[in-house]
Amino acid sequence: MKRRQKVWFFRPEKPPKPKVPENIKIEVETKAKELVESLLKPTYIKSPPEDYQFNYIVDIYASWYRSYFHFIAKYRCSAPN
Repeated sequence: MKRRQKVWFFRPEKPPKPKVPENIKIEVETKAKELVESLLKPTYIKSPPEDYQFNYIVDIYASWYRSYFHFIAKYRCSAPN
């Protein structure tokens, strides 16, 4: 088998990712908390029914990860397996 010859080429550095300003982060967090408390939790969090074997939502919250904002739901499963 013939070996490939190594080839060098120019690869410029990637520009840094833009950061979210603190004032926008705070504004987004406050509006997301209002949304979660007023709409998402009452709509999607229900008390678990008896003998329920599937996952159900127990909490909804929002958080920042680097420069991304996520809505997160915690699930619980009451089945023994």
